[in-house]
Amino acid sequence: MTVCIAAQCLYKGSPCFVLCTDARLEDDYSGGDVALKMEASSGNWMHLIAGNVARAQEFMAIMRAHTDTHTEEEAEVIQAFRVAPRLMKQRLVAEYLDTRWGIGLDNFRENGAKHFPVDTYARIHAEIEQIEIGCEVVIAGYAGNVPVLCLVNRSGSVTPHTGFATAGSGYLLAQASLFRRNYRWSYRIEQAIYAVYEAKRLAEMAPGVGKTTNMAVFGPLRKLNGGSIRTASVSFVSPAGFAELDKQLARYGPKDLDAMPNMDPNKMMFWPELGE
Repeated sequence: MTVCIAAQCLYKGSPCFVLCTDARLEDDYSGGDVALKMEASSGNWMHLIAGNVARAQEFMAIMRAHTDTHTEEEAEVIQAFRVAPRLMKQRLVAEYLDTRWGIGLDNFRENGAKHFPVDTYARIHAEIEQIEIGCEVVIAGYAGNVPVLCLVNRSGSVTPHTGFATAGSGYLLAQASLFRRNYRWSYRIEQAIYAVYEAKRLAEMAPGVGKTTNMAVFGPLRKLNGGSIRTASVSFVSPAGFAELDKQLARYGPKDLDAMPNMDPNKMMFWPELGE
């Protein structure tokens, strides 16, 4: 339960990202705004994490170990991101078979049809199809000089996005807010920061989205010490920055209505003419 937002934008004509999450961490019994849901990885990539924290940590460990993001080809790096969800699903299926049915994955593949009655075997297959990776991850970074934005959903599918991507229980509210602002990748950084902050604040209406906001700008790419290596830095929004954003939100954001409009429905509708 959370909201994660990553949006492409421009800083002095160079591509960068605005990243934003809440800080809510909770289980069935308690919770608090204590989590940092942004994680950096090698090769100029950032990950925003939503969903079950334990599963997300497990998934990120797999991603770090098995994802080669050092290619400069956008299509190749997107394909590389599909390795970790597949491995995670294999691990979860093996865990399910072992703990629920006492049979290993390889043994089930070879002998499951003979080992179980037909209806039980079919039920196991149906339950395996419902297994999800337990988290969502928004991935933002650079393939060479090209900005890349992807979403790993709970089913493990990896889809590229242009402009922005949202995840977590508040994703629909955040997405609707950004669409309302006609958000696109060519927004200047100051426009993007406001639009993303507004989207996050509106997403707080969703269950499980915390009030605390973590927000950063990732990029643009810069050469290290005048060399050939290009890297993207992460700059977090300061308390003074949030104070300014709250000021702008009060001015430009959606407003509460003191009272509902008083309108005469008889002047607005074509009522059917009914007999007495």
